[in-house]
Order: sequence, then structure tokens, then C-alpha cells
Amino acid sequence: MAEAQTSARQEEAHLVKISAARSYQAELFEKAKKENIIAVLDTGTGKTYIAVLLIRHIWESQRLAVESGSGRRKLTFFLVNLVPLVFQQYSVLSNNLNLRCEKYCGEMGCDFFSRETWLKKLEEFDVHVMTAQIFLHIVTSGYVSMSDINLIVFDEAHHAAKNHPYNQVMRDCFAPTEMSHRPKIFAMTASPAKIGGDINTIEIIARSLFSIPYTSADVEAIRQHAPRPFIRIMKYSPAAAPGQVALFERLDVTVTRLLGDIPRFASRSVDKADEFEKKEKRKLNKIVEDRRYLAEEIGTWAVERSVRRLIIELKRKLDVDLGASSGKDVLGSATPKRLQKGAFDSPSAATHKSGDSSAPYDDLEDLETDEYTLSTSFARYAAQQIVSTLSEYISVPLAPPQDATVTPKVRALCEILNQHRERTKFNGIVFVERRITAATLTELLSQYQPTKEWIKVASLVGHGEATRDMYKPGGAWRVLAKQADEQIVKAKFAMAEMSFKEQNRVIFKFKKGRLNLMIATQVGEEGLDVQPCHLVIRFDIPRTTISYIQSRGRARQHQSSFYFMVDGSKTGHARQVTKLLQGAEQLRNTLLSNNSSTLMGIEEPDPDYEADSQVGLRSNTTTAVLTMGLVVGALFRFCGKLPSDKHFAPRPEFDVVSKIDGMFTAAVTLPTLLPPELRHFTSGDIPWGSRWSARRAAAREAMKALYEAKWLDEYFQPSIPGAEESQQDPVILDAEFLTKYGDDKKPLLSASPYIPRCWSDAPETRKWFLSAVKEEGQLLPVGFVSLGMGTRAELDLRMHGVDESANRPKTFSIVKVARELSLNGDQWQSLRAFSSKLMEPHFRAKVDPEVTSYAFYLAPVASWGNEYEVDWNVVQQSLGEPVATSLTDTSTIKGSVVISQVRDRFHLVTSVAQNLNPWSQLPYPLDKRGQIRSVGDYYLSSGLGKRESIDRQQPLLAVRTLRGRLDFNRPPPPPPPSHVPSQETPDLGKQKHRGPPYLLPQFVKTSPIAFALFDYARLFPALWSLLHRFLSICDFLARLNLPFPASPHLLLPALSPSSHPIAPGPLQPEYDYERLETFGDSFLKLHVAESLVAAHPRWLEGALTDGSQAHTNNRTLWKRALKTGASWEHIFAVSRRTVNRNEWTQLKLDAATNDSIHVSKKQIADTVEALIGAALRYHGADLARAIIGHVVQVPKVVDVDAVVTQECRGIATLEGLGPAYMLRVRDVEKMVGYEFKRKALVLTALTHGTARNTPVESYQRLEFLGDAVFDFILLSHLFTSYPSITPYQLTLLRQLSVNNKTQAYLCVKLGLHKLIDHGDRKLIGAFGGFGEEVEVGEESSGWRWNVGRDGEDGAAQFNNGDSQLDQRGADELDVDVEERTVGKGTIGVHWWRDLDPPKVLSDVLEAVIGACVARFPLIVSSHGLTGRMGFPVVQDLHGLEFQFFANG
Repeated sequence: MAEAQTSARQEEAHLVKISAARSYQAELFEKAKKENIIAVLDTGTGKTYIAVLLIRHIWESQRLAVESGSGRRKLTFFLVNLVPLVFQQYSVLSNNLNLRCEKYCGEMGCDFFSRETWLKKLEEFDVHVMTAQIFLHIVTSGYVSMSDINLIVFDEAHHAAKNHPYNQVMRDCFAPTEMSHRPKIFAMTASPAKIGGDINTIEIIARSLFSIPYTSADVEAIRQHAPRPFIRIMKYSPAAAPGQVALFERLDVTVTRLLGDIPRFASRSVDKADEFEKKEKRKLNKIVEDRRYLAEEIGTWAVERSVRRLIIELKRKLDVDLGASSGKDVLGSATPKRLQKGAFDSPSAATHKSGDSSAPYDDLEDLETDEYTLSTSFARYAAQQIVSTLSEYISVPLAPPQDATVTPKVRALCEILNQHRERTKFNGIVFVERRITAATLTELLSQYQPTKEWIKVASLVGHGEATRDMYKPGGAWRVLAKQADEQIVKAKFAMAEMSFKEQNRVIFKFKKGRLNLMIATQVGEEGLDVQPCHLVIRFDIPRTTISYIQSRGRARQHQSSFYFMVDGSKTGHARQVTKLLQGAEQLRNTLLSNNSSTLMGIEEPDPDYEADSQVGLRSNTTTAVLTMGLVVGALFRFCGKLPSDKHFAPRPEFDVVSKIDGMFTAAVTLPTLLPPELRHFTSGDIPWGSRWSARRAAAREAMKALYEAKWLDEYFQPSIPGAEESQQDPVILDAEFLTKYGDDKKPLLSASPYIPRCWSDAPETRKWFLSAVKEEGQLLPVGFVSLGMGTRAELDLRMHGVDESANRPKTFSIVKVARELSLNGDQWQSLRAFSSKLMEPHFRAKVDPEVTSYAFYLAPVASWGNEYEVDWNVVQQSLGEPVATSLTDTSTIKGSVVISQVRDRFHLVTSVAQNLNPWSQLPYPLDKRGQIRSVGDYYLSSGLGKRESIDRQQPLLAVRTLRGRLDFNRPPPPPPPSHVPSQETPDLGKQKHRGPPYLLPQFVKTSPIAFALFDYARLFPALWSLLHRFLSICDFLARLNLPFPASPHLLLPALSPSSHPIAPGPLQPEYDYERLETFGDSFLKLHVAESLVAAHPRWLEGALTDGSQAHTNNRTLWKRALKTGASWEHIFAVSRRTVNRNEWTQLKLDAATNDSIHVSKKQIADTVEALIGAALRYHGADLARAIIGHVVQVPKVVDVDAVVTQECRGIATLEGLGPAYMLRVRDVEKMVGYEFKRKALVLTALTHGTARNTPVESYQRLEFLGDAVFDFILLSHLFTSYPSITPYQLTLLRQLSVNNKTQAYLCVKLGLHKLIDHGDRKLIGAFGGFGEEVEVGEESSGWRWNVGRDGEDGAAQFNNGDSQLDQRGADELDVDVEERTVGKGTIGVHWWRDLDPPKVLSDVLEAVIGACVARFPLIVSSHGLTGRMGFPVVQDLHGLEFQFFANG
């Protein structure tokens, strides 16, 4: 009963949904509900709407089944054969279905979506519109199975034959699925047959799609919505022999000459010489053949115009390829100015689309040369020769086309157009075969007299072959997309979408009447939503029935016409047209009489076709399978995921061998990035019946080995070791961490300053001690009382003193009195009051004498020999009240501290001016308006007393306001110029009117506190800040169980950001926090590089680089630091405490009562690197590595020697490889002055990814390690050699030293480039070209680096046997720099800045350095290696910059 009700509900819903369908749509929809069908309807009859109805029906049925518990959710896939159709059909479905739709194409990077991404997409969306190749990929990978699909729709189903992806989907995925689990199939096409309407072709397509082809018998309804045009034939007279075109003849001669040059370039090509010659000849011949075709079909004007356009486009491509876009003229001064675009065009060419000035001539760009890509050195040479040779022939603008310069065929075309001109809202399409024909006719019709006044024309074309090649296996897009770079993927997706939009832009203008004629290639026949026309002309006779039917469907207006253009002298043309017409009619009759007998007698497919469906590989744990038809593509996809560069796009190399009996065997070689055991595979001992079968067999063996070695996952997708792991976040955050610190979106933390453990005792157990302070050995009159600071008897810290005339840091020694300070309540109260009184004049924030939890209290110190104690007499004296100043006896007031009643400020009396009185006129004003000249008037203006109350006999007190410096960790300001008046006669006019330079004794009181106490009290906030940082460092080391260094105060710079520095000096020489950060960053990356190479012997360079970045980026460092539990944020907050008048507050022992400070997470990461740098700088590599191990949590690498043994895996002794390898190793050792312990690593360091038949892997892993080594060696040298330069300057010198140009120069000068093993002939020319650039630069500048020692050819010798570097250092190596003097200049002329070396050279240098590394301690002390392969030549090469920093 329930099933009956459900069925009734479904039927009711369907009747509602199809009420708006046309009769023939409803007819085919009903058939599609019952069985798999191919809906064959003319273009424009609404086939897609039938698919929409069917999708609705299936999803409604599915929803009801799920609700009743008898079904589950399945997916719908809409497959198309062209990228533009992805966007078009997605738009239709998303606007007509109440379902979640998504689109996919290769240009969106779908080929490289991870399994997780696909599963998320499949779960999120219901209907998926994609190209068939992508669908094939996700099904064979096991991301979705046929049982998870409810419907597959095939658009343009006539492509389902042979090895088209449509056929592969059905053969490899649908056919092996059990009948009960197969999805429904619905296919659409305007014609399922090829030329002649061959019934066998219809049957093959039907068999491929497991569907029955149907059309509708309701011809009247179909004709109502898609009227058939009148078929007409336009016969034209045969063309006379084309006339001579001088420009074309010259092009023919030039191409003939260039064909003779091909063998010279073929010998240098990486491809086989015969293949290279064949390919380049085909490209050159096509240039001539295309123009000859234009001469025969269109006329001499077309040839002249096309050659001119060829020159323009080749020039443009050369500009892009060789850098002219950045200002260089690739052809030099010989390039005539008339080569600029527009010089070749006829006067009316600028607006060839009449009436549409917005449509520029550039719409036709690249249609002339899309097949001629500048992908080889010969192609670039040929393009340059064509441009330079022919440019002189085109100085005169091209004249408009005339009757004499066009063919009868063109004149017949214009006749047809003019016959239909008078029709209301004329619109038509002219179909041509070639893109070049479309471009030429578009321009011709806009300039030819019979049509130019009324034709508004544009071309509608698809991608050229060169563009399509980008998306083939190993093509440029595949190489880029393998990097999974999000920006690149987005850019390519935008390009694909723009191509679709460009086509739609033309179609939209055509629909709106802004264009009335389109010249279209095959792309206009199917798929695109083109406006129905009343005129369609086949300029070229269609080759197939499909092409005829598809193009005929564009003429759907009432009383429309369809023209075949036929050469009257060629009977074959007429026969071909008759065959097309008969084939179309036969096809329709076949479909109308469709029955079981019609589908019999299917021809047998070829053996390869059957072999494709055989399973090549089957996953052990998933449903993924690889059929023999897919293994080659899968192998290409795997290689496309390997690291690549400009000269190396990894791909499998196949070699097929033909046997005598017509059978074949094949071998495949994979890139040298893989281990030797995964490089060479064969098709086996049994020969195969075809080349393709042999290739597939070899590819299957390769894929099987990669799968077993775990280089493929269980879905047969590339699983490059470390590719995913290296990109994962190495820090896993739990909920507690996120609650406390937040994620990356929260850049700041709020933290109170860290309270050292020695201060964190409970109040009842606290022990207080007196600390005396010495400045350069001299006891200060004031010290401080604080909690215990460990057992250290004396601690030296560096600051500037209160004496600002000495612009140098001084040593302040903190001497802790051993015995505990025992104070009673009155003494504590007095001490707190004393400390508050001394701090009060210096800071805005009040130091409350009632607070008992401050960390420090000032105290006067008395000494008896080596004994120190609090001077209570000074305390009591200082706590007295200020007394009024005598107006008569002022002899003793000099040097006293007085308090002015004006703003209650403290002043030091410097002298008494007996010759001045309150009403004495001063030579400068005392107010901003310049009206007050006497001190008495100033006091009256301040509201203090009246004129008669001011004693006229009192002298004036010359004073200095106690407003000195407070942050003594910073250098003092420079002394004032000598012309500034002294304190006796201050120039207040140049001050900020903070008060008069004199005070009246009548209005001041004398403080009981001595000036020395006030003055030295200023030092203590800065001194306490350093002490606070020192104690925090000690606790930090203890919390992380790190070894306690002998001088932990040397780590203080690491907790001293640039905004809160400490003073430099012998004890803390490296005071710049950012320099230490740079130094620590380089060492951290070196340590991580070593660790990754050691821990992951299978990781390639890309994964190693990603892993290094993951472990060393700021995000990881701040997370690691905070997860240690060492209170990083609170320790860092210590260094953020500001010592200035407005913000400084006394530190309290209760952390909760201190003000919180904003701490940047990035600053925490920077502090980690600075701490590593400080540890390395002052305590050596062991402490630095320990910090990395505890904080960054990268394993400590004790010995890399065991690691490099794995780098030599699979290699026997070097002698066993032959004497040639030994000679190469000896040559390298002679060049670099180093005897390698692991000699096989030398071969690895010299092996490029294109090398073939080599026993070692490529150099990428060693390059990664050597890059970190080279960077650290040079940065370490710069760091110690230039201690006074800023971090910016240090970074600049580092960039000058470690870059592609410098390293390539070193590689060439050492001669390493001569020994590189590679298989790319382009590199031979690149090496030679760079060598010539170096020679020219050295010759022109007079600067040269010669490698040699004592006149010997080669390098200095090193100790044998243990691979230890000679410690004699770089100073004994003869690095001869010939200086050049031109005017006042010396070495360092910047000729190398224009060098453009191949990156391979710098990579090899880094790889050789990586091969030198056996144990890390050698790197730090290996000055011989540094000198030979690094610093001296770099310093000489960049002489001007280095001299500037050294002197400045």
C-alpha cells in the first residue's frame, strides 16, 4: 500500500513538472525514465531541458525513497566534452534545478585535488558538471563508485567512440559494474553518426553508451521550434592561378633557407635529431602551406595581409619570450620603427567590425601563428630571421581588397550575403575549417567594397593546437599545476572562464544585433548557445554528417537558408554534398524505425580497443582500479607531481622496439629524481601486437613498482614521500591552548611581566637582602633592597651612566650582601618612604610608600671595607620636611635640591646670581608671547603673590630642572653644539617655555635629600629592568632543563627588542636584537635542513623545502614556544616594560597587580630566533641546538655521516662504476680543494634531473642541504666581520652574497659546470652563453678572479683519509683579485647585475657544498671551505657595497 502511495505521489509530481515541456521533449523524457537512451534532436530543440526533467524526476524519487528508508543519497554527473560547455551547462542546471550544483574543469586544478577535497565536494553538492576526463579520474581513483551515482548525462554523445573519455568511462567504469548497481544513462546529440550516416557507427556509439538512440516522430512540433532551412548550393567558378605576391615569395625563400638550418640545431636538441627535424619542418612548412591555401581560397590580398600579420605576431612572441616587454629590443637597432602594430594595416583595419568601434583589431591576435610556438631555440631563431628579413618589404600600408585580389569563391560569398541583405534583422554564420581563414575573412569582409558598408562581422574560434598542448601530459599547465599553487590554479581557471566569456561576448553581440555575421570554425557547430540564424553558409564543405547536421541546426529561423559553396569544376564536391544529404536522411529513418534488428551486426573492435578494458592494477584496500587504457596517463600524472624547473619537466621516456614478426616490446625510463630501483621497466619478455600495447605493458610495470614502493597511494594517486606530511602544521593545538592563546587570527596576547621564582615566595617566607651597586668599581651612595637573587655574589651588567658627557656604556656591578636583612616595622616603613621620595621627582606614576609588595626598594648604602649596610642616618635625614630658603644667606644653597612652588618641581641650584633681582630685565622673554622679561613678572603671571609682596633685594637662583634621562640602556643624545649658552645664562627662548632659568628663594623650599641620591636614583629603573630580564633568562633555562651557561647574562640581548635595547660593551657586545634574530634564523634553518635530510631519506627537494618552512615559520615558532610551558609570553613581557617618565611603574611581586602588556606573537617567534642566535654567538652550537630541540622540537642531529650513507644506497664502490666516474670525482676535488669521504655523493651533486642511465639520483636533496650550509657560512662570516652594521645592511649583504648570480659565477669560475651530467641540450647553450657573459663582464670591467695557489693549476690540498678540512683557512688560498681603477673607482663594478644565469649552476654549487658535509661542527670552523667556495670572491665581487659597510 505504501509503495502504491509513493508511486502515486511520484507520478503526480512528474505530471506537474513536465506540463511546460514540448511534446517531443515529453515523449523522449518518458522513454528516458524507462531505459537508457540517446536523445537525437536537432540543434536548438531543447535537449538539455529533457536532462533537467530527468534529473528532477530521479532526485524526487530518491528523496521519497530516503524518507521512507528504502533508499540512500546518490549523485548526478553531467559530462561534457569541452571546457566552455562546463560553464554553459552549469549555468543552465543551476538556474533550473533546486539542487546544489558545482562545476569542474582541468583549468581549475581539479586534476590535483586531494582525496579529502573530492570527498568534501561530493558530499556538499548534488549535481556535478565536469569534463569526462575528470570524472574518469575520480571514479578510477575510487573517490566515488558507480553504485553511488543515480544518473550520468553525456552531452554531445556522438564523441563516445574509440579512446574518447566518454568511451573510457563506459568501458572501464560502467561495464565492470554489476547490473543492479549501474546508474541510469542519458545521452544527447544532434547526430550520432559520421560521414555517410553509417549504421555501424550509430550502433557502435549506442553499444558504447549502453543506450538506445531515439528521436521524435512528431516532426511538426520539432519543426515548429527548429524549422529546417532551405538547402541551396552556390557554385562558383574555378579560381585562376594566383598572382605573384612578392612578400609571400620572399617568405617562401626564407623558409626554404631555414629548413636547411634545422640539422645544425637538431644536433644540440634534447630530443632525438630526427624527431626534432620532423617537428620543426612541419611547423615551418605549415607557415607556407597556410598562406598558399589562402591564395587559392581567398586571393592574393589575403596572402599579403596574412604575411604582414605573421610578422606582427612573431615580433610580439619574441618580445614576450626574450624580454622586450621590459624595455629590451630583441632585434636591436636594426628593427625598423614601422614594425610597430598598425604600420601594416590598411586605413580601415582599425575598426574592421563596422559600426562597433569597441571591437579592436587585436581580437584577431594570434590566429595567424597559434601553431608556431617559440618552444625551441631554432623556433626563436627562425622567428627572428623571418621578422628581420621581411620587415623591409612592408613599409607601404596594405591596400583594401579589390575584385582582382580576391577569388571567385569570395565574390560568390559576397553575392550570397548581398542577396539576403534586405531581410529584416539579417543575421548569418559562415562556417570555415581553419582559424586563419576565419581571421582573414573577418577582416576582408569589413574592408571589401561589396560588404564593408553594412556587414558587422566578428570571428568565433576555439583554442589553437598550441594552447591545447598546454593541457596535455607534461604540458606547461601540468608542470605548473603540479605545484598545487592556489594562485596559479585561480589564474588558469580565470583564463578558461575568460575564454568562455570571450566567446559568449561575441555571441551576445550577435544576439543583440550589434553583429550581424559571424565567421566560425567548428566551435560554432555544437554546444554554444548561438542565436538562431536565417542564413548559414558552409564556405568549406563539411567533412562529416555530424558537422553538416550540427551547422544546419544553426539555421532555425523561419524561411532560413543553408548554403553549400561548391567549386563548379570539381565533381567531387557535388558528390560529397549528395552523400551528406543522403546520410542525414538515412540517419533519421534509422532512428525512427529503431528496433532490435537494427542494432545487429556490430563490427568487431580492434584488439587494442578490447585490451584497454583489461585491469592493469587493482588496489589492495580500496575499489580503485587502473585499466590498461589508463596506465600511461596515470604514469604521466605521477611524473608531473615531481619537482621541476625551467629546464626539467619530469616525464616518462618510452622506447618501443619493433620485432621481425611485427610484434613490439617497450621500455620506460622514469626521472632520476627517483631511486635507481624505480627508474627502468620493460613490457616483459612476451612481445605485444602493437606499439600502444607494449607501451601500456611497460607503464603497468612501472606503476606496479611505484605502488608497491608506496610512491602511489591506495587510489593510485601520486604519493610523493613527504609531499603531504611536509605541508602539515607541525604543531597540533588542543582546546586548552586555543582557549588560552587563540589562533592565528589573534595576533596579540595580553600578559603580565614574569615574576622570577626567587621573588615568588609567600609573603611570610620572603627573605630580603641588600644589594650595593658599583659603577666602574666605585660604590654608589644608593643601592636597593630586594628578595634573594640566588647565590651569585656579584653580577655585572652594562648600561650608560648619568654622566652624559661619557658616551660609552659602563659596567655596573650588583653586590649582594650575604646576610639576610632583618628589619622591624618602623624600618620597613622608613625604607619604603625613602624609596618613594627618591622616585617621585622622576616619574608621573606615584610610588606608593604604603605598598609592601614592590620587588625593589631604594636604600642608601654605607660601607666599611667590604661590608655594606643600610645607612639609616641618611634615611632619617632624607625623610625630613623641606625647609624654607633663606632670602639673605644663600651661600650654602648651591648644590642643593629645591622644590619650586610653580608646579611643585624639583630643581638643582647651580649658582646664585647676586647681581640680579626679581625685577631685573633679562635679554630674552620668559613666555610664549615674548612680553615677560623679568622673573618677578613671571611669578605674578603664575598667580604667586603680588608685586609689593615680592622681596626686591633677594638674589636669583640659577637652577637646572631634575628631568634627566631615565632609559640608560639607550645611548645618550649627542652633546649640544658649542654655541649653546651655558647653564649660567640659559637661552630659554630656545627651550619649550617650561619655566624661567632662575627661581626666587622666596618661593622655593630646600629638600633634605642630597642631590647625589636624586641623581643616581635615575639609574635604578633601567638597572632593575636588566636584572629582571637576567633572572627571567635563568628561570627560562631551568624550566626547559637546558644546560646552564657560564655567563647567562650574555643571553640578555635575545630578550631586548629594538624598541627596548640594552647597551653594548665587552659583556654584551651584540646588543642588536634583530642581528641576533637574523643569525639565529640562519642557524635554525641549517639545523632543520640537517634534521629533515637525516630523518627522511626518501623526501625530495620540494618536500624538504616545505618541511623546512613549516618548522621555521613564525606561526610554528610562537606556537612551539608557548606550548613549552616556559611562560614565554610573560618573559617577553618583561622586555616590553618601558622605562620612561610617563609609563614606568614599580614592579610588584604579585603578578596579578601589575599592568598587562600587549605581546605580539610574531615578536615571540623573533625572540626564539634571537635566543638561538645569542646562544650560538656566546656559548656555541651545543646550547643553540639544545634550545632548538627543546623549543622548536626538531631532533638534534649528532652525526650526519650516517645519513649520507643512505644517500649512497644502491651504489657499489666508485671503482666498480668505472674509471670515468673516478676521474670526475678527482676533478671536483681538485677544483674545490676538498677530499670527499663519500665520493658517490660527488656524482649525485653533479647529476641533473634530465640525466639518463646514471647510477645515482639527481642533486636536489644535496642542493637543499647545501643551500642551508652556504647561507649559514656566509651569514656567519658577515655577522662577525661587520659587527657595527644594522640588521638591514646585514640582510642586504646576505642577499648580495647568497643569490643565483653569485653562486652561478662561483660555479663557472671553479669549472664545475663542465662536469654536470644532464640530458638537456638547451643547457649546453645556456652554460656557454653565461660563460661568455662572464668573460665580457670581466674584460670590460678589468676585474677577474683567478683560482690557483702557488702557480699550480688547482686548489689547495687538504688532509686525506678522514675528510677533515685543512684548518689553514682562506688566508692561505690564493684568491687573486686584479683590481681596476677607472677614475676613482676600484673593484666591484656592477657588471654582474645584468647576468642571467641558468639556475642549474647555483644548484650544483650548493649540491657540491652539501656533499662536503659529514659532521656539522666542521661547518662552523671550515674556513677553508668558506674561502674556496664562498666568502672572499663574494666580497671581491661586491667590493663597492662591502667597502661601504666596512668603512661606514
